[in-house]
Amino acid sequence: MEKRVKKPTCGKGNKPPNMIRNRTRGEAVSIYNRLMKAKYERIADELCSELIRIRSKGENKLPSEADLCVRFSCSRQTVRKALEALRRKDLIVKRRGSGTYISDASRQVPDKVLFITEDEDRRCCRDLIPLLKESLRASGFKLTVKSTGGTLEGKIAAIEEAFKISPAAVLIEPCSDLIPSPAAQKVCELEKTGVRIVSLFAPYRPEIPHVVAAGDNAPGASLLVRRSKDRGGSNMGGLFRGDSTLGLSLYSDVMNSITDSGLTFNERSFLTYTERDTSLLKAFAKRITGHCDTVICDDDLIAHDLLAILPRDIKVAAFGNGRFAFGEDRNMLVVRRNNNDVVGAITDAVTGRPQRAVRWT
Repeated sequence: MEKRVKKPTCGKGNKPPNMIRNRTRGEAVSIYNRLMKAKYERIADELCSELIRIRSKGENKLPSEADLCVRFSCSRQTVRKALEALRRKDLIVKRRGSGTYISDASRQVPDKVLFITEDEDRRCCRDLIPLLKESLRASGFKLTVKSTGGTLEGKIAAIEEAFKISPAAVLIEPCSDLIPSPAAQKVCELEKTGVRIVSLFAPYRPEIPHVVAAGDNAPGASLLVRRSKDRGGSNMGGLFRGDSTLGLSLYSDVMNSITDSGLTFNERSFLTYTERDTSLLKAFAKRITGHCDTVICDDDLIAHDLLAILPRDIKVAAFGNGRFAFGEDRNMLVVRRNNNDVVGAITDAVTGRPQRAVRWT
């Protein structure tokens, strides 16, 4: 005689199957709504920057809903929600039978971008800034550059300048950003006023909402390790800033690239630093001599200093982030981000568009 299996009841702790299905369906709807909201908010954000570009050309009419659907690869419903978000902010007005136009209030939307850098005379900045000015100008923005001189007072003065000019976005370099600082608190206050914070090449402090531009450093690390290996490198060390997210990001990516390439990662051959100190470099050189054939640095300027101290049989490789962006010099190998790609990624971050990839060479 076949044994009958008792069906589960809906006692304490049990829910009927239809309630489980309802809960799952509700969760699915909730996830879908969140995704759709994120999509139309992203489109609204990008259209807000579009208003500035349209205004800079002396025009005042937005593309049609049909054109926007094609541009963003989305439904008309999503486009309408994005436009409604702008209408609620009084940035646009809809005219029946005519289209959507920039409102008088939108003419107050900020069109300035402030770039806060340690030193605008660095080779990488001298190459980047003219291209960035032109790219942002094409999108309706005006770029202003403020050098801090690498001092806390300079950082605070630059951020206070941002409060005065009320820019659409502030570009910052994550330099010494892991050290507690009054400057970080001011950046937090600035973000709360509605200014978009764009961190270049690596994340900024996690408690401050921000966008990262050109932040994928893994391809550069992989290229640097591969080229070093091709030059005969098999025992690699490294020197990276330990007080910035950029330095630690490069450290992590280099470590992963070394292990992925089949080489051994030796922690004793790696050192973090907070300032370029000759005695530190000499101590590091002494420690790795006889154990390393290649040293990878996060900055080509400190790599150049280290090269003058190391024995000739130890090669140096570096990321091109420094003041002079040296080319290959004797035993020195440098990889850099493609400037045009970086400019495009920063412009995308400022305007709210999806960022393009950045190539390393």
